[in-house]
Amino acid sequence: MLASIVREGGERKVWSCYQSSMWSTLLAASSVTSERDADSPLPPFGWNITNWSPDLRETYSARTAAIAESAAALTSQSELALIRRQLAVRTAVRDEWRSGTRWAQRCASVFDDSVVAARECHDSGDPAGAALLAQALTDRAGLAAADGRFEAALGDLTEALRTGTEQPSAHRKQPANRRGYLLT
Repeated sequence: MLASIVREGGERKVWSCYQSSMWSTLLAASSVTSERDADSPLPPFGWNITNWSPDLRETYSARTAAIAESAAALTSQSELALIRRQLAVRTAVRDEWRSGTRWAQRCASVFDDSVVAARECHDSGDPAGAALLAQALTDRAGLAAADGRFEAALGDLTEALRTGTEQPSAHRKQPANRRGYLLT
């Protein structure tokens, strides 16, 4: 379906805010297992952030900065990739609520960082690397599709599908640009 949208030059109809809100809600719901704070109640993932209480929204947003600071101390590439994904998800959920129509552009860099961290984990030969890279690419493809950038979404999704099905012996360093896109 995504390939046909790209061939046709995009969707026939512009998305309203409803679709981007739905995407960020589904993204948050998909990340429940990566939420690390098991000592306190989790937000109601699966509900749009606008339906959360104001204090819960603020706590969720404030915790994002603490998670970003903790990433600097990590040495494990797989842990760093997991934290970068958590930051990307939290940033998308927060910015979709706060930023309105340009939220996807504002949070694109954290999705790029998530892909770079996952790619480094993958290229190091870490057993979790392929799954982490496939997840990061899928997340970024979703962001690109939610932003109407279907060609970028198709590229990331295609790479994610290839990465998710590759054999463990296929780990090799490939040249990539600053955003983690392969240069081959």
